[in-house]
Amino acid sequence: MKNLYTIIFCLVLSSTLVCAQDSISINVLTAGQMKAAIETAGGKDSTIKKLTITGTIDARDFVFLRDSMPLLSAVYMESAQIAAYSGSNGTSSLVTDFSANEIPSFAFCSYPAFLGKTSLTIIKLPEGIASIGAAAFYYCSGLSGISFPNSVETIMNGAFTYCTGLTGNLTLPSSLIRIYESAFFGCSGLSGNLVIPDKVTSIETAAFKNCTGLTGNLTLPNLLTSIGSSAFYECKFTGQLTLPAALTTLGYSAFEGCNGFTGSLAIPNGLTAIGSWTFGECSGLSDTLYIPNSINTIENNAFDNCNGLKKIKVGRTQPPVISYSTFQNINKTTCKLGIPIGATAAYQADAKWNDFTDITEDVAEVKFNTQYAQRLKDTLVLPNTYIVAPAMHARLGYTFGGWYKESSCINIWTFGTDKVVTSMTLYAQWTFDGYTEVEVPEAGGLSLALITAGANKNTLNNLKISGKLDARDFMFMRDSMPVLANVDMAAVQIMAYSQGSGYLDKQYPANELPQSAFIYKHELTHVVLPESITSIGQDAFVACTGLTGTLAIPSAVTSIGAYAFDGCSGFTGNLTIPSSVKTIENRAFSFCTGLNGSLQFQPNSNLTSIKGDAFWGCTNLSGNLTIPNSVTTIENGAFKDCENLYGSLNLPSSLTSIGSEAFFNCKGLSGNIVIPGAVTTIGGNAFYGCSGFQDSLYLPSSLTSIGGNVFNQSNLKKIIVSKVAPVNLATDPFSGINKATCILLVPRGSVGAYKASNYWKDFNVLDSAIFVNFDSRGGNQIADTTVSSGATIPAPKAPVKSNNTFGGWYKEASCTNAWNFGSDAFTTSTILLQNGHVSISLLVSIRRVAPVFQARKWPIIQRLQHLSSQEKPATFLKVGTKTSV
Repeated sequence: MKNLYTIIFCLVLSSTLVCAQDSISINVLTAGQMKAAIETAGGKDSTIKKLTITGTIDARDFVFLRDSMPLLSAVYMESAQIAAYSGSNGTSSLVTDFSANEIPSFAFCSYPAFLGKTSLTIIKLPEGIASIGAAAFYYCSGLSGISFPNSVETIMNGAFTYCTGLTGNLTLPSSLIRIYESAFFGCSGLSGNLVIPDKVTSIETAAFKNCTGLTGNLTLPNLLTSIGSSAFYECKFTGQLTLPAALTTLGYSAFEGCNGFTGSLAIPNGLTAIGSWTFGECSGLSDTLYIPNSINTIENNAFDNCNGLKKIKVGRTQPPVISYSTFQNINKTTCKLGIPIGATAAYQADAKWNDFTDITEDVAEVKFNTQYAQRLKDTLVLPNTYIVAPAMHARLGYTFGGWYKESSCINIWTFGTDKVVTSMTLYAQWTFDGYTEVEVPEAGGLSLALITAGANKNTLNNLKISGKLDARDFMFMRDSMPVLANVDMAAVQIMAYSQGSGYLDKQYPANELPQSAFIYKHELTHVVLPESITSIGQDAFVACTGLTGTLAIPSAVTSIGAYAFDGCSGFTGNLTIPSSVKTIENRAFSFCTGLNGSLQFQPNSNLTSIKGDAFWGCTNLSGNLTIPNSVTTIENGAFKDCENLYGSLNLPSSLTSIGSEAFFNCKGLSGNIVIPGAVTTIGGNAFYGCSGFQDSLYLPSSLTSIGGNVFNQSNLKKIIVSKVAPVNLATDPFSGINKATCILLVPRGSVGAYKASNYWKDFNVLDSAIFVNFDSRGGNQIADTTVSSGATIPAPKAPVKSNNTFGGWYKEASCTNAWNFGSDAFTTSTILLQNGHVSISLLVSIRRVAPVFQARKWPIIQRLQHLSSQEKPATFLKVGTKTSV
């Protein structure tokens, strides 16, 4: 009997110990030491299911939670703090710098396997965190709910992708500003209404794709400027869809398959195009579709099967460009088309619009130009009617003076008296309230300077500063001046600052606009940067959607940091990059959708690198694109989706590599593609969708690697290759090109090699004639040409270079023997023979316009040698940490 009691006692004790290890609370005194904290508390990591954490943790501790605690199902860390970590022992080899106050990228998803921690069912996030990192909870399918602290500002790429266990309403925090790509992709268990918080400015690609359980109303905020492709694909919302007036970017398939929306749909006037399938299969729309005058293109299937529409009203006198499938499966006999007065002939003459049998001139569009205040929706009304005054948004620092009939604000519009006769624009009149001027004698003293000047930080709109500032003063302007709108800092000197009460425990250099200086400060509408700064820090103006007008970058700036102006959609006009700038970092200007002029680089540029996604999504940039002759690398996605750039693409002879998707969907660019003679690699999809290129492609002998789908959807007629031995192609760079009609010209004697080589052999391969390459030595690029042996050619158009005069074409770098066009013939005795390839390079002699006795030639620059996939984690998750502040 005694032995029996002993056995029972041991069993009870064993059970007690197991239970003790099943649930445990720990205090992590030193970040990175979670394992030691568990051992100190008497726990065993292999058996713990419920864990409560206090103290300080970092990315290394998340690795331990993810990989060393197989039964972990509930984590309570609301009282913990997340510290920054730099090193190789974090949650992913892709990231070595992990921000403070951020759930790290891949926190509960192993990389590169992309296996989510499926045992996790409950997590309480730390109070005060600013960001949920990329793929943090990717495929954590057991997670049953998530509650966000009211401090979270960004939810990064793939953060909750395929968290199918999340159920019920998704409540997003009021602090949220940006929802990144695929953030909630495939969270099919979410249900009910979805309210996007008021501060959110951007919802990126596939953010809520396939969240099929969302069946309530969708509420979008007034500040929202960008909705990415497939953002709400196959969501089953009900009720009316109201798009905010501030919207300037709307991706393809954004609302495809959202067949629960009902009533009318008004397209905002900030959009210029509607992409393919954007509202395809929205069969529940049951009344009127309003398309404003700003829309000039509606792509294929944009409103396919929106068969409940009764009327389409278009504000544009000249019919928008559409395809035959734009309104496919809409009954064009019963669905009426309303157009502006006098537009009938134009619509009836358009073969894609005249399918509508009931076309009526019953539309007058009234546009409200708010003159830099928050955008208002245009309205489409019956001609000869009165309209009521719209509810006007405030413009901080200005006094509203009414609506006027012209931009000069001379003749006021009287609502209730003046009739709308035809389409028109009304202009808001504003009077600037003037600056409050302060001098800050010592850096860190802005708050005291305002008190001394008798200014109230809580009500001040307009501020002009002189003297010295550092990171503390920028944090004060950003966080403690809630209605600050206009800041003139031209006379400010920025001082260095270290640690203390700055944003992060780090160094802030002198003459640099500090990192995160005005991040997410939507109230800011105008800023004059200090003339003395040499760099603009990372995240300086992220999502400052209120900034308007032209962006002026000081002439001393050498570096523009990552994300510096990301999402600043209010800037308009040209963007000029000073000659002093050496690097434009990742996403420096991404999604600056309001920029509608040209991208200009000042002469004598020092720019060497355009980093990844630098101008991604600048959809309204226009004009030719000439890259400075100092740039050596154009990285992945640098000009992705800059679809309104048009005309020629001029790449510099200094260029050595072109990254993946560098010019993806730049469909307005046209003419030839001339790849410079120093380029060795062209990344996959680099020119994908550039359908405007309809002439020749020149590929130099320097190329060693060409990715897949590089020239897909281009309409090239000829490809001219100067490399004797064909580049080995693992995938087809030329998919989508009509290889039956596009000619491939290769070096003399190389036809056999190309006909035997993968993908090259699909073309009609021909021997090329003699290649002639023009090295303009810093001037604009002149297209290469081919000639027959013994032939002459006419002189090409003279190149242009600022402050220089063209001096003719020469046979050698010393510019001793001029080439005589019309008499000098190209023969084997007068050309260079290189690797068996017959070629010649002509060099230009140009002298600088300068005082007498100081004439100089241009410096010699390296001579030209002439020239949707399946969604996988590795393709749609672009991992990168954002700064927590």
